[in-house]
Amino acid sequence: MKRILLMGDSITDFDRKRDCEALGQDKCWLGYGAGYANRLTGDIMYRYPDKYQVINLGIGGNKVTDMYDRIKADCIDLKPDYLTLFVGVNDGWHGYEDEKNDVVETYISVYTKYIEEVKAALPNIRIYIIEPFILESEITIKNPEKIERVKQLAKAARGIAEKFSLPFIELQAKFDEMSKLTSKPTYWAGDGVHPTLQGHKIIAEQVMKTLEKDL
Repeated sequence: MKRILLMGDSITDFDRKRDCEALGQDKCWLGYGAGYANRLTGDIMYRYPDKYQVINLGIGGNKVTDMYDRIKADCIDLKPDYLTLFVGVNDGWHGYEDEKNDVVETYISVYTKYIEEVKAALPNIRIYIIEPFILESEITIKNPEKIERVKQLAKAARGIAEKFSLPFIELQAKFDEMSKLTSKPTYWAGDGVHPTLQGHKIIAEQVMKTLEKDL
């Protein structure tokens, strides 16, 4: 059975239960969280019965540096066949304690190092980069510089995908498109960052559309 690993921050985490195995087999689905990872996993398991194991190891608050810190235990040692990476909004929103370091440069440097090390350890792995996005909300509009920084990181993520010839899963354009159908963008992400139930549906569909080309 091939293994699909989902790495990221709170959008991937989305209240997943760390001890799902201890809860019993009938509740192991709680380990996928309540967001796009749950929807995506259900779709994969429905379309491809008994062919894939999906693991959600998103952790709320993670920046690319945090993701890199756990690269061995939470990625390489698990030997996934497929890996989705969804990180950037925390880097853009919170920055780093040492603001002497340029946030975008740090993001590119660490993200690049992460991919290089994973590919070196697992040469046959398929890696997918998911675009960080941000929408207008009462919170985000008060921080235009942070909105701009997240957009810069999204551009950087695209550049990293191009550098390594990896599939890039666009989200910003899709969320912007869907926001035209509603009175406010917050219909899709209440605070402009964390998706609503229907916002997670957008992400799950965008990821599945790209991922299933290789399944």
